[in-house]
Amino acid sequence: VRFKSEPKMQKNCRLFKRRRQRILCYDCASAFAFSLPFAAQSFIRLKAITETDYSLEDIENDPHLFGIGLTKPQYVVARFNDDYSSAVITKNGDDSDGKMMSWRQVDSPVSENKETLNSVSVKQGVTTIGATAFMNCTNIAEITLPESIGQIGSYACFQCKALQNIYLSENIEIIGSSAFSNCSSLMEVRLPSKLKKVNSHTFSGCSNLMQVLLGDNIQTIEMCAFSSCSSLKEIQLPDSLSEIESWAFRYSGLERIDLPESITKIGTLAFAD
Repeated sequence: VRFKSEPKMQKNCRLFKRRRQRILCYDCASAFAFSLPFAAQSFIRLKAITETDYSLEDIENDPHLFGIGLTKPQYVVARFNDDYSSAVITKNGDDSDGKMMSWRQVDSPVSENKETLNSVSVKQGVTTIGATAFMNCTNIAEITLPESIGQIGSYACFQCKALQNIYLSENIEIIGSSAFSNCSSLMEVRLPSKLKKVNSHTFSGCSNLMQVLLGDNIQTIEMCAFSSCSSLKEIQLPDSLSEIESWAFRYSGLERIDLPESITKIGTLAFAD
């Protein structure tokens, strides 16, 4: 969409951007979308989801930008503020699939800035959180995840010790093993209904975790999933649950638990002190 003159924006709008002759206000696009042809309105809705349109050259030349896409690095971008205390992660470009890469042998750009980073916001359009993406970021108190996230990789938030709350959308189908292990400030979590199993060590060592709401389709709680959750006094197990693996709740603070009739297997020392 190209305009001969810039459209009138809402007063005090701070998110107005012009990139490559495209005009978009993320905050108030709806204010002028209604007066445009249908095709133009569709474009604005798409860009509001895409969020950014950095070129590969933009990313390479800006020390605050990092390409972290899986399919292509530039498909997902992490943008840090000047002092690297916060990061915003966005789907980048119309062709992006929103998938974030995973890191195995090296730290992610987010983890590399763990000493200064306090908050991370992942924007709508990003579809996966890569393995070890935020691992060892011990100062992060808040991570905002959008409805578009469908998968969280293993060790994604491992040892994010200051993390107190995390919102998990109903669209998440997979949470990898140890994804939130040793998040010792995490106090409550609600697992999405599309999740079918709690992987091994997902919340192990979350010593302040007091409330867990399991989704209605959980079938398996794997080994050590909630081990050493010493503040967890009770948990309601769904009727869909069929298996609790070994050490699943070992060293947790459970005082009482009601087992549904659907349970067919309980592993060794699943509830041992």
